[in-house]
Amino acid sequence: MNKGGQALFLKFMIAIAIIVVVLALAPLMREMNEDLRGSTRMDCDNSSISDFDKMGCLSSDVSLFLIVAGGLLIALAVFNIRRLSLR
Repeated sequence: MNKGGQALFLKFMIAIAIIVVVLALAPLMREMNEDLRGSTRMDCDNSSISDFDKMGCLSSDVSLFLIVAGGLLIALAVFNIRRLSLR
């Protein structure tokens, strides 16, 4: 196998490892998010909370999606980058 094929295989392995780590951490982050939004912490189900707390609830909702999507995009970028020389 030539060096180009070896580098492509290594990039593929790194991308798969990143995807596995991100998807393995997603349930843990979801559980922490649900605990954070509960009535003992931020109380996001309460309609009388301040606008600042509402934005905190919104940011905690969006954080899981952004972390998973960002991790998948990083894995895709590692696999598709051409100038990455893994020697």
